[in-house]
Amino acid sequence: MLKNLILLVFFAQSVLGQTPYTVQLDTLTLFDNTRNRPVPVALYSPKVTKGIKKQKLVIFSHGYGQNKGGDYVAYSYLTEKLASEGHFVASIQHELPSDSLMPLVGVPQVVRRPFWERGA
Repeated sequence: MLKNLILLVFFAQSVLGQTPYTVQLDTLTLFDNTRNRPVPVALYSPKVTKGIKKQKLVIFSHGYGQNKGGDYVAYSYLTEKLASEGHFVASIQHELPSDSLMPLVGVPQVVRRPFWERGA
């Protein structure tokens, strides 16, 4: 019993004592030829000297921000936390201030259909 308890304590210390990775933020701008507009992207990754085996990718969607812009970096407390745990995180700005607002009233399948069809 004591042996198991000691092993449990050492295991808990090794798991809980792991320091999170330092996070590196890179941004880039892709271009959507169909809509003739830029697509800002933020990439959060752990700073490591050696690669992380079986690193997981998180594609972070910030939801509809009513075209304020900058939402792709507004949730950095979440994206940085994920990257600090070893994930590679891509956060994409899917609407821009210059885009027309998506209707918030009416049957979504009807009023938002034109936006979905053009890929907005």
